[in-house]
Amino acid sequence: MMRIYCDYASTTPLDEAVKKAMDPFWSNIFGNPGSLHKEGQEASQAIFEARRSIVHILGNNDMHGFKNIIFTGSATEANNLILRGAIKKWEKEKKRRPHIIISAIEHDSITETAMSLKEEGVAVTVVPVTKHGIVRQEIILQSLQPNTVLVSITQANNEVGTIQPIEKITKEIKKSRGEKRYPLVHTDAVQSFQYLPCNINTADAITLSAHKLYGPKGIGVLYVDHGMIEPIITGGGQEEGVRSGTENTPLIIGCAEAIKKTVTIRKKEARRMKNISDRFIAQIEKTIGAQLNGHRTKRLPNNANIAFREDDVESLLIKLDLAGIAVSSGSACSARLRKPSKTLIAMGCSEKQAKQSVRFTFGRQTTVKNSNEIIKKIKSNR
Repeated sequence: MMRIYCDYASTTPLDEAVKKAMDPFWSNIFGNPGSLHKEGQEASQAIFEARRSIVHILGNNDMHGFKNIIFTGSATEANNLILRGAIKKWEKEKKRRPHIIISAIEHDSITETAMSLKEEGVAVTVVPVTKHGIVRQEIILQSLQPNTVLVSITQANNEVGTIQPIEKITKEIKKSRGEKRYPLVHTDAVQSFQYLPCNINTADAITLSAHKLYGPKGIGVLYVDHGMIEPIITGGGQEEGVRSGTENTPLIIGCAEAIKKTVTIRKKEARRMKNISDRFIAQIEKTIGAQLNGHRTKRLPNNANIAFREDDVESLLIKLDLAGIAVSSGSACSARLRKPSKTLIAMGCSEKQAKQSVRFTFGRQTTVKNSNEIIKKIKSNR
């Protein structure tokens, strides 16, 4: 039985070109990038080129712009680094209580970190969203205070795919702060980078994840002026002193290759995904009577979060899995907790509707034929 994978928001398969780019760095060019000998310098040069490639893609062509690319062990770590690192920097310089702003539908690595910081004395404002999952921009601007260190708003939600007005938010905050350094604006672009333009004008700081871009797992990227954060992992002083630990050369090379290919095919793939998801949503609403969660047009082109009428959606997920269809009820990071989606609850959905929802996310291997087959399988397994 040929399986159909529809959980690309959770992770993606490794692209062959990415794998090929990584291969030499497992056993041939294996030196520690911090070593001064030939083997170490070969690895160091490869990492430098990867760093420079990514920062140029993000639109920073400054001679020293590459220093703003910080490699981490995951996007979760990158999000922790920007929140905790910015707070540490503020407290070190300003020595007064800091304030941060996030939305009600951020990834758990933002939300849970913010709540942890709140327990440590940081003031946290959580901005509500509309019924379609769009952050209330006016409340963000009204919530700005003299001690606001960071505003972190995702570029697109990881569960329902709703696209946020991050560029407008960044523009307004930059206008408000003038020549001052604070507040910084951060966006988690893990889900969106594959389909939306994202560069240094999008936000001051950007989080990316390779394994959501057909790259390897275990590598994340934080774009930020490293002078604006303090380290949360100390040691040998790698990554401009803000993230210690021996650099994972193969994963860094794979990450850069994945980002490069993603940008190359971004527009074409976004159009193809929109065609597939629009057809899928129309069919599932017409033939099954389910409904779309989130915004109908302002959403990522590969995302279709569907509310079914079944009381036991977990049973449906299991039946679909046995029938060869891989989907999830939401974020893989919290799927095992069996809690209703905080994103859907924040959008005003009832707990029952939240528990009845399934996230279908399509990718490079998905075809129109696949989406038609999924509809058939849903009909026969309800």
